[in-house]
Amino acid sequence: MKQTLAPMLQPSACFARRAMTRPEVSVVIPTRDRWQLLPRALRTALSQRGVTFEVIVADDGSRRGAPPSEPTLRDPRVTVLRQAPLGVAAARNAGARHASGNWLAFLDDDDIWAPHKLASLLAAANEAEAQFAYSSALWITEDLTPFVIDPAPPTEGLLRRMLERDAIPGGGSNVVIDRALFEEVGGFDESFSFAADWDAWLRLARTAHPVSVAEPLMAYSCHAGNWVLRDEAAAESDYRRFSEKHAELAERHGVSPNRLHYDRYVAGSYQRAGRRLAAARRYMQAGLRERDVRTLTRGILSLVVPRFVVRLRRPVRPEAPGWLRAYGPIAPKS
Repeated sequence: MKQTLAPMLQPSACFARRAMTRPEVSVVIPTRDRWQLLPRALRTALSQRGVTFEVIVADDGSRRGAPPSEPTLRDPRVTVLRQAPLGVAAARNAGARHASGNWLAFLDDDDIWAPHKLASLLAAANEAEAQFAYSSALWITEDLTPFVIDPAPPTEGLLRRMLERDAIPGGGSNVVIDRALFEEVGGFDESFSFAADWDAWLRLARTAHPVSVAEPLMAYSCHAGNWVLRDEAAAESDYRRFSEKHAELAERHGVSPNRLHYDRYVAGSYQRAGRRLAAARRYMQAGLRERDVRTLTRGILSLVVPRFVVRLRRPVRPEAPGWLRAYGPIAPKS
């Protein structure tokens, strides 16, 4: 069922859309009270090569407006929309409703794209006659140090994988979607926050065949402001409701959401944020509940050797690609 979006406010007068030809891609950047992050996200969107695009900043009820001195907001390809604080899924949907491109791409305000990301995914989608595309993702720390490459899953059997876990890496910043398909599946379910992209990508996989690109074309930023660390209760609620929403489909495919994988993800997020006790507790609780010795051992070791868990997972860190080195760490709050 398609989502019912709240009426959008008109674009801010000083950021009204300029006349332009119809773009191939509409990039939607949801944000709320994170103006210190937005300039970097805008730079990564505006640096895309080999494709025509527009950028829609969907401001989800920020308490203060964007800095008027920020030059990227004055770019003729950028439009800023403002709405009441309804959540990231509603902001993404609102941006999509305002879009004019044939393809949609969503970029969280703390992530980074390779400059050829959109062109590469569109080329792959057109060649394969696919309606959505995704790539591998590079996971980075707050200071832009890469620590793992999360590979793009095979397209064969993607639906089954998505029923078990959020298999497409990079959260909401990876997938490029045919706009007609996005409208067909109903956009993002606005009752979710943390799991909104997982739920949407699952419904895409249920409806259409995708194409994947092995190259990591985006950097997923891990920092203390990540959603799961800001509001774990909401993330837990999302996981439970996601499991309930797709229970019948999962049963038909003989699978169920992988709780152990989710708990490891949350514990790893705590680990990278330096919250050793929270990480150890999550690992050990999951290990005991699932009777998984490896996860239980991770919890113990995370207390004894703070960075052992990350090294255990990927002993060799990937090198930072040139496009990532062009950016700087997240700016401090003003």
